[in-house]
Formats: sequence, C-alpha cells, structure tokens
Amino acid sequence: MLIVSLLGGVGNQLFQYASARAISIRTGMELKLDITEFDDYKLRKYELGNFNIQENIASVNEIVWMLKRKRLFQQNYFKEKNNRFMPELLKIKHHAYLEGYFQSEKYFKDVEQIIRQELTFKNLDFIQNQDIFKELRQKNSVSIHIRCGDYINDSKNEKIYNVCTMKYYQSAIKYILERVENPAFYVFSDDIAWVVRNFKPDVDVKILNIENWQEDFYFMQNCKHNIIANSSFSWWGAWLNSNPDKIIVAPDRWFNGPKSSYKPIVPNAWAKVRV
Repeated sequence: MLIVSLLGGVGNQLFQYASARAISIRTGMELKLDITEFDDYKLRKYELGNFNIQENIASVNEIVWMLKRKRLFQQNYFKEKNNRFMPELLKIKHHAYLEGYFQSEKYFKDVEQIIRQELTFKNLDFIQNQDIFKELRQKNSVSIHIRCGDYINDSKNEKIYNVCTMKYYQSAIKYILERVENPAFYVFSDDIAWVVRNFKPDVDVKILNIENWQEDFYFMQNCKHNIIANSSFSWWGAWLNSNPDKIIVAPDRWFNGPKSSYKPIVPNAWAKVRV
C-alpha cells in the first residue's frame, strides 16, 4: 500500500497526487490519500474530488498501520526536505508513506499522459462565462497569473514568496510579444482589486474577475500560452495546457533568500525570465 499525505491548496494537492500516482502506476501498489491534515487546516480544503483521479481515501486504521511501520522501518517513510528533488522516490517498490510537496514533473514525467487524463474535471458545470471561454479559444490568448493572497498580506510569506515584480511581468510580456502574433493578454488573480490598483503593464490586458477557482484554473489551461507566477496553481494551469505550440514563461526564482533558485519546479522546456 502507498499513502500520500495531502496538504495545502489545489496546486500542492495536484503535485502530491501526481507524484504518488506515478509510483502507484510503476509498482502496481494501491494509492491511498491521507486527507486528515484538512481536519485542522482551515485555510484550504481537500479539492481533488473535482478531478477524474483514482480517489481512494485512506482510513484512520490504514494511516496508523503505515505510521507504525515508519517507526519500525524508516525506509517505508519518505519526507521531503528543503523542497529538493528526491530521486529515491523513483525507486520505491514497497509499502510507503509520503509526506511533502514534491514539486517537480520529474516525479511523474514517465507517466505524463495518464496524469493528464486523470487531472481533468469530472464536469464543467462551474463555467459561468461561456463568452470569455470562447474568446480564449479563438484568440492567441495568453494567461497572466498574479498570485496575491498570503504572498503580500502575510509579512512572513512576503519575505519568501513575493518574487514576481512588475519587472518580471514586463519582461515576460516582451518575451511573448517577440514570439506570438497578435497576442491577447488575460489576467487571472486571487485579488482582482489589488491587480486593478497595481498592475500597469505597457500593453492592453483584460482582467478577469472570476469567482470560483475551477473556472479560473480551467480558463488558464485553455489559453494558448501562459505567463505564470511562482505559484503551484498557475504551474498546473500551464502544465495542463494542451496546446502543442504553447509558450510558458516562468520566473527564474521561486523563492527569495539564499536557496531561492529551486530549479526542479520549472521544466526545461519553459522559458525562465529574471525577476
């Protein structure tokens, strides 16, 4: 049995699921999801039920059994440290309990097509702006994601995550303009009021005031190209973009501080722009 502990927002849950699911596919082990962290974690809730995943929720007894094995056999317990890629996850062949964010496509690149199929929405009933959706599909649409929330409203997080400056977005837009004919830019954010006050690029943009995360996420992945923030939410919106000719622009740093580069999260095929 393989159990992965889920925690964080939608993007983090997708990384955790995809990385664990890849191990499940390679080994034939049944994957179980430990969602007990959400009992006390009130900022976010379990969201993977919206997708066509292999959804098997671990029981309390199964979690306790696995954590007992952790105490007896440390090789059954894999905890991520310092957000670094763990190649040992690719070699798992036995019962295991996983704890971490696992933010790299290296964990699931070999089973990419299965992951893409499973990370589709069960239904599209959440779409409220059909006209906008048609527009995104018809034009050379480019999503621009601006992550606000606790990145700017929490002083501790601001020091770590507040990376994507106006300079970054201007450079990313310039990169797109040099490579895409007649691009149409659409801004997505979790704080539209902040964007209206502060985001002043040199090109025309349409700021989308979308009220549910599913529509936000689905619309981003249906743009032709993507400019992402240092956000797992927009990372997945871009990764799930099915346009074979897509251009994805990402910041060259994910965090502030001396260990800020964290290269594994940005795939080699994506353009990295200085922040």
